Amino acid sequence: MYNLGGRSAAWGLFIPRIHDRTLQVHFPKAVGEALLSTYYRKAEYLMNLSLPRSEKEHRYVIDRLNADGLAAVPNSRVQWNWARIASEFQRENNYSFAQGAYSSIDKILEIALGRDNDGEGPVNADPKVRVALNAEVRSLIMDWSQDPPVAIGVNVRTPEGDCVPIFVKDKGSVVLSAGSVDSAAILLRSGGSEWRQKIEAHRGLHVTDHDIYIYGSRFRYTKPTDREAYGAMKLQSYFDMDTGNTGNPEGQQKPIPVGLANMSIDSSSFLPRGVGEDSQIPNFIMAFIRECQLHDQNNIEIDPTTYEPRVTIRRGDRATDGEIKIMQKLTWSAMKTIETAIGATFVKKPADSDKIDLYLAGLGVVAHELGTLPMKDPSLKDGKGCLDDDLKVVDDICKGVYVCDLACFPFSPEVNPTLTLTALAIRLSRHLVHRTRVKPKPNRVSVVNHSGVPVLIRLSNLAKGSEKILRWLGQGDEPEENAKTEEVKASETGWIEAAAGEIYQWERTDGLTEALFVQKRNTNSDGGFLSEPVVMSAHPGGVTVIGVD
Repeated sequence: MYNLGGRSAAWGLFIPRIHDRTLQVHFPKAVGEALLSTYYRKAEYLMNLSLPRSEKEHRYVIDRLNADGLAAVPNSRVQWNWARIASEFQRENNYSFAQGAYSSIDKILEIALGRDNDGEGPVNADPKVRVALNAEVRSLIMDWSQDPPVAIGVNVRTPEGDCVPIFVKDKGSVVLSAGSVDSAAILLRSGGSEWRQKIEAHRGLHVTDHDIYIYGSRFRYTKPTDREAYGAMKLQSYFDMDTGNTGNPEGQQKPIPVGLANMSIDSSSFLPRGVGEDSQIPNFIMAFIRECQLHDQNNIEIDPTTYEPRVTIRRGDRATDGEIKIMQKLTWSAMKTIETAIGATFVKKPADSDKIDLYLAGLGVVAHELGTLPMKDPSLKDGKGCLDDDLKVVDDICKGVYVCDLACFPFSPEVNPTLTLTALAIRLSRHLVHRTRVKPKPNRVSVVNHSGVPVLIRLSNLAKGSEKILRWLGQGDEPEENAKTEEVKASETGWIEAAAGEIYQWERTDGLTEALFVQKRNTNSDGGFLSEPVVMSAHPGGVTVIGVD
């Protein structure tokens, strides 16, 4: 599992998008446009983006926070709303902690091993997916006879310390996803000093973490019963760090830096212990995340004795006095609003915003280290990057290797990078794996489940024809005429469960439109489906695609 995503076994909780301006300035154009137009939406669907239900008292508090925040810092563009969470919640109307945060490892194991749990019924394992447990990839096997060298396999270390080679199939590729430090370490162990110099020449190895400024205080409700009425609130807002000084020595205007403000009101927090001291007394926590460039003085080396990575990581430029004042004013404004809007009294409240003592969290506190094998950052003149727009290691270094973890980020954004990495992974999968294509056939309805999750489907039979249902066994870009099918049986009520990517076919009469009933997953239950189906038109001689929406 360690090599499937660095430090994080589960991807949770917060999944905000990177601000449009940050994507436009610091990410390759093709990547930013693909995320905004397609892949953020797909990732949010996959990770079950959820927001609690807003009662009128919550809406009142949020509206007051927005009005007062803009009054305190007019150029901040602050707009508070519910935090975007990847999970299901303990309660529908609000939440203090999340249940079932999305796990990439769990998803991979389900695909590799199949599952039969939570009332979903059996889902067959994918015979093409294999997971090597208790195994650690140490280096790539390179064909150095070619120029540039080509990755032909990986060296895996077993628990006993043995090194076992695993070779890729013909025309196969290696995808590194061991995390920012270990993906870079795997690549470094695969060659010598000249190899390292090539990686460094493409802005590689500069591991970077953004700064997080925190303030916390306890408060009490004037009416103790109000605590249950309001419940826990987690809010987020982008904000501009517009200090009025965005020029540079060359007279050009720099983009205004973007930050993400996180507010926890009587809510559990991702922050280190000590900020909120007593769960019996409500806590107020503000956390501000700053964007930053990759730090070119940071580095990763391989220890010549242990062959383990050694990391040198420093902070980049600290927040300016003007940026600190913006964060202090937003915190002070929020505290005053909470006092008046919900009837709270803070145990310790500074006399004014200048007395707000923001605490700088330690590096790595939330595991957002990134940028060791980055794409190009368009804002930089050198135009260098270890990866192309498809996350493939550039040919100047080698061929046959992709990177899909936080190492690929060209810039440390103002947000938790989880959602963006998920979106990039989905985009890479579309690049690497040809999606199954079915050609229309006369007198046959074909249905493809491209929703990414299992659904229940049932097709009408207006012509009173055959009830036989075929599941198509074609894979990838295999010619359809070579594909096999198998007959499947529907349930007693006529439904069949179509896993993600599966294709089903029915014999029907051309010219007579049938109705396809689709029951999608009920995200508010454990493994169930919605009772009300979506009805789609299904035309004999055509292909009906079940998509995300």
